[in-house]
Amino acid sequence: MNWKNYEHYIYYTFKDKYPESDIVFNKKIKGIISGRSRQIDLFIEGAVAGENMTIIVDCKYFDKKIDIKIVESFLGFVKDVKGNKGILITNKGFTKSAYNRAYNDQNADIKLEIIDFKQLYQFQGPGAIIHRGYGGAIIQAPDGWVIDGKQFDINVLATVLPYGLSLERAYQIKEVLFCNIMPKENDLTIDKLIEEQEEGRLEFDDQSTVNIKPINLKRYDKLNGTYREIFYPQAGYYDYTIFVDFGKFIFYACLIEGIKIKGKHIDNLHYVVNSTLPMNVQGAIHK
Repeated sequence: MNWKNYEHYIYYTFKDKYPESDIVFNKKIKGIISGRSRQIDLFIEGAVAGENMTIIVDCKYFDKKIDIKIVESFLGFVKDVKGNKGILITNKGFTKSAYNRAYNDQNADIKLEIIDFKQLYQFQGPGAIIHRGYGGAIIQAPDGWVIDGKQFDINVLATVLPYGLSLERAYQIKEVLFCNIMPKENDLTIDKLIEEQEEGRLEFDDQSTVNIKPINLKRYDKLNGTYREIFYPQAGYYDYTIFVDFGKFIFYACLIEGIKIKGKHIDNLHYVVNSTLPMNVQGAIHK
């Protein structure tokens, strides 16, 4: 594979990933800071998991790993072309300092993802299937994240975490998302489920605060979800959860974030929820 084939493969991969978005290959835009013409490998604009975004994708076909200088240069490039998010893809991987620079950046305006080329096979796959009782769901991982299907807790059917992190490390640094399904037995509702979880919240941290509100789901016009945000000051992290009632079961996805990265991955939580396909254990999709 040469660099031209490499870029075209990535282009068609993203076309399949974001069918509702406008994707332009090799687009040129005048930089708002530099004032000169900037060439963009892939320019993605439109609805991504229900959110309007401008994503700048840069493809690096190198003979060595991407270093921190290239990551910092790309951040400036994304800002110059007014991108909401940047995705840097390479065939040889990233140095440790490059990875840390990408994922420890606190820039509130630009979100950066770095993806190893071998990781792109996930874009083509159907995601992961989770189930409990009669309820099941197909979940998808956001860009730069992977799904770990190990069930180590009754409240976790699948864990979604940044590519390159171990499951233990993701939980340790509080940068992780998990999914669960609760069958609607004994007339279970979202309100009842949240109420059941309240006792555990206060036992864990009696200084914790909670905010609960309804939320519109972009994918499902006739379904509404419930959004809950909990702050655990003693433990030093936030818990963002979206609950969805799919009729026979309740699906919920929970994002755990440390204080220093508060809100950095909220769009990943929305992506997981809005890309989830409900199903029963026989595989029939609910309509």
